[in-house]
Amino acid sequence: MTDVLELLKEADPADVHDLRREGPPRDVLAAILASPPPARPRAVRPRKRWRTRVLAPAAGLVAATLAAVLLVPGGGGRGVESATAAALERIADVARAQPPTLPPGDHRFLYFRLETKGFMARDHFRFLLDFRSTQESWVGERNGLVRNTGEAPTFASPRDRAAWEAAGRPKLPGAWEDETPTNSPIERLRIPTDPGALLDHLRARADRNDEDNGWIFATLITDYLREWGVTPEQRAALYGAAARLPGVELLGERTDPEGRRGTGFAMDNPREHMRQTLIVDPDTAELLAQVSETLPGGPIRAGATTTTVFHAPVLVASAGERP
Repeated sequence: MTDVLELLKEADPADVHDLRREGPPRDVLAAILASPPPARPRAVRPRKRWRTRVLAPAAGLVAATLAAVLLVPGGGGRGVESATAAALERIADVARAQPPTLPPGDHRFLYFRLETKGFMARDHFRFLLDFRSTQESWVGERNGLVRNTGEAPTFASPRDRAAWEAAGRPKLPGAWEDETPTNSPIERLRIPTDPGALLDHLRARADRNDEDNGWIFATLITDYLREWGVTPEQRAALYGAAARLPGVELLGERTDPEGRRGTGFAMDNPREHMRQTLIVDPDTAELLAQVSETLPGGPIRAGATTTTVFHAPVLVASAGERP
């Protein structure tokens, strides 16, 4: 699966055997590659490169009825709100009851579309650009196809245009489009189906990458949920692992940018100065959207947002065919 989220993972590499993706052309990557905050020297990017952030809109307050909740053990000296854990466990039960997206031996293609709206920033120029991109993917047992399009970015506000002019009007990235056939088959994931064992697996990966719970929630769990080859049991385990992860908040009912209603879960990552929110359909356990928001204190002004909307996979007869 390839999108702006995938580019972000290059700033914080994941295990390629677990999270396989097709990358866009390098000239496109150079224009939109993400970069973490400069406070983390191990991942500092060269200057004069554009970066995108996958960010979430400000999350609302938890419903008053959830104000007084019990805590269950979550490790790390913190607890997990019982209401949050219960909501995630209910979604895990729904996920477990779903059919596989592409059963082994099925020669059709799985069609998947995602749309991203967000911003680009340049490391040493203090102005933001809004952008939109769309990806369509077809994946089968033997091969597939990935089609990407991106609009030329626009200034996020008049003050961003003024900052660009004050910076000497540096060259801005343009629109882009590419289509890439893939020769690799759908990848069946090898991750535990027991939530506790899976959380141990995710924590071990986070430790190897010097990351914390925020990365587990916003990158590992989210990426696995979007994988084509995830089984219903594995998807259920991912929600079960999230139910055991300290710091996850239940936001109650939320609406994604396309008006679809779901349940929101969020986590702040002070290290990255980011708040990440996932919106999940409680009736299908499908991930509807990932949205984020920059928090105060980071290299990018607070309140900048990016949203990626996911459309449930649909089976089609051939690569390139739309449902």
